[in-house]
Amino acid sequence: MMILNFRATVERNCQISAEENAYLAYVPDLGVATDGDTAKEVLISIQEIASMFLQSLRQDGLVVPKPAL
Repeated sequence: MMILNFRATVERNCQISAEENAYLAYVPDLGVATDGDTAKEVLISIQEIASMFLQSLRQDGLVVPKPAL
């Protein structure tokens, strides 16, 4: 099995209130994104989403993109 490493970006999305922030994670090479309450939460979520997206491409016989350098 080939291992592909895609770059994920995590950003503080917007300030919801004085005490709370939202975070956004995305993988530009795959066009997938998610949001959540903490950076850790979105990192876990984006890994799961990217993995499911790649699995669906393979199952459908579609081309799996190569990670950008």
